[in-house]
Amino acid sequence: MFIVITYDITDNKRRNRLRKLLLGYGEPVQLSVFECGINGKDLKDLQWKIKKLIKNSEDSVRYYHLCQDCKNKIEANREGDLLRDKRLIIV
Repeated sequence: MFIVITYDITDNKRRNRLRKLLLGYGEPVQLSVFECGINGKDLKDLQWKIKKLIKNSEDSVRYYHLCQDCKNKIEANREGDLLRDKRLIIV
């Protein structure tokens, strides 16, 4: 599945930890935005790790699930901005 993860983390230390964690699952496309090609099991694992890392009272993390049709409609102003995950195959 294709997921866009966005975050607003108030603490620099937690924000850096989250960014490092997300680098293992996807590609950064903005300062607080990652595109991830991920399966359901890995997503649950990632969400659990994020839940342990953030403070719900101060931080926000959002997960946008995009279908293949929606993914194909993503536009960017530069070449190479879109995630081209070779592991993600949709048939």
